[in-house]
Amino acid sequence: MATPILRGTDEPQLQNFEIQFDPNTGTIVSKEYKGISYDKMAVLAQYYGANRWKGTLRSEFGIATLKLTGTSSSGGPVGGGSPVNDITDKWEISVDQEKPDLCENWNYRSLFQTADAAYAGAAGMPNPISEQFSSVLRSVANGENKTRAALREKLKATNLVNASGEDVEFGGQNKVSLFDIFAGFLSGLDVVNFVDDYLRGANTFVRGKYVLRHVTNAPSDYSENVADWGVESIYTISQLLSEAEDSGLWILPLPGYLAYKILNAPAPTYLPSNYQWGALKLRSSATTAALGRVEIATEYLIDAWPIHTYGLL
Repeated sequence: MATPILRGTDEPQLQNFEIQFDPNTGTIVSKEYKGISYDKMAVLAQYYGANRWKGTLRSEFGIATLKLTGTSSSGGPVGGGSPVNDITDKWEISVDQEKPDLCENWNYRSLFQTADAAYAGAAGMPNPISEQFSSVLRSVANGENKTRAALREKLKATNLVNASGEDVEFGGQNKVSLFDIFAGFLSGLDVVNFVDDYLRGANTFVRGKYVLRHVTNAPSDYSENVADWGVESIYTISQLLSEAEDSGLWILPLPGYLAYKILNAPAPTYLPSNYQWGALKLRSSATTAALGRVEIATEYLIDAWPIHTYGLL
């Protein structure tokens, strides 16, 4: 058999390329090269591999074939020319189920709203009476005598104190017991059912908390991102929606239905003065993904948050 004589260049020749685009997965580019020089095709394969493409190098009957798959941001000869952006956004709202202490229940705390407001005005921003009452309730529930009578005696023996732990002058008296305040402010309010539940051991309740989660799928050379701004700060609901719905910050802003769910999430009717209903933005995590890309995940936890602990945005 005669040795074939090949004319022309031995450089790898691009045969075709294909662009696939999807708002959920981003843009994927496929390329195919053929040539008569395996060595030069191997060099080209090494180049693309360094740019985080994946592929297959094949040699058959003196013809080298290189098939590649990558993203439009991966570079290389005959760049992607993608008809869509190479960054994608995914949003979801999940519900985080938790079982906090019964004294954190919104309905329970709302029973003390009047007492807390009056006591704070008279005593100069002390510990809210709701917190002091709950502390005594927990103490009795953890003791041996878990009865209303024991709670009553404990309240009588516990003086009202301010934020520094000092006895408070209230109503013309130097010392006032929690029972006196309880009788004056709470006698007409329905705390008995909560007290009975707590004393018999039912001291937690189930609460669902919305978690807004966002995932950006981006090229590995992605730099500054909104996911890294304002972390571990409390957003008001208005600030959260303003950020999530901003088309200048996301390729796909927060969809309308998800915004509706957040806007209509039930907020507590009463919060202590140092709490804010809103979203706590957590630090984002980042993991490598297919084709050398990176996924950046950010969570916003929607709840009532202590301003003194996290601070406002």
